[in-house]
Amino acid sequence: TPGRCVEWDSSNSLVKEGFSLRDNGNIDAWEYRDEKGILQKIEVSRRQNGVIDRWEYYKDDQLSRVEEDETQDGRVDRWLTYDAGILIDDVRDRSGDGRPDRPE
Repeated sequence: TPGRCVEWDSSNSLVKEGFSLRDNGNIDAWEYRDEKGILQKIEVSRRQNGVIDRWEYYKDDQLSRVEEDETQDGRVDRWLTYDAGILIDDVRDRSGDGRPDRPE
């Protein structure tokens, strides 16, 4: 299918499936499922350049947390936490030390 691809391992198990979030034929996201087919993680290249800059983690079929590389330097600098699909925490690393900065 245009805009979708799959990758299998040597035991013929599905490793990941790529797809186009923008539905433009350019694969910019990859989903990972466990052996039961339950979604575990989605990696996204928001600039559609093949560089992953967003990682979405799922638990019980719901988004539980997200990590983002907003500065495109290869390091996570934003962490979002969800409860029952609702955003409950959004912290950033503004100092560049690789850790979330908390308000004082």
